[in-house]
Amino acid sequence: MGKLAFLVGCCYLNTEDALKGCYNDVDAMQDLLINRFGFHRNDVIVLTDMPNSPLKPTGAVIKYHLCRMIQRAMAGDVVLFYFSGHGTFQDIWEGPYCKQLSPLISISYTVTTFDIW
Repeated sequence: MGKLAFLVGCCYLNTEDALKGCYNDVDAMQDLLINRFGFHRNDVIVLTDMPNSPLKPTGAVIKYHLCRMIQRAMAGDVVLFYFSGHGTFQDIWEGPYCKQLSPLISISYTVTTFDIW
């Protein structure tokens, strides 16, 4: 059984919406996955919007890495996506008893929608 993880931390530095702690969240999760749950370091992808990050977690970059992780996964694998940053969700009603939730993740002032159903 394989274990794959994709961790994203966005603090939105130098904006009015700046957060504190997102980088620490991602670091703590990476440490937990590797040292407690046996994930291989090479199977844990980490992206942050830190000033020195070579690749920023834009909507397109996140979608790309999610697709790559899903393509690598095989039946029985553990697959984890973890996001620390701003987010919200949108209720979508398709009838009186049917509800669908689509999380919206704000990345660099763009909005990315991930359909979870």
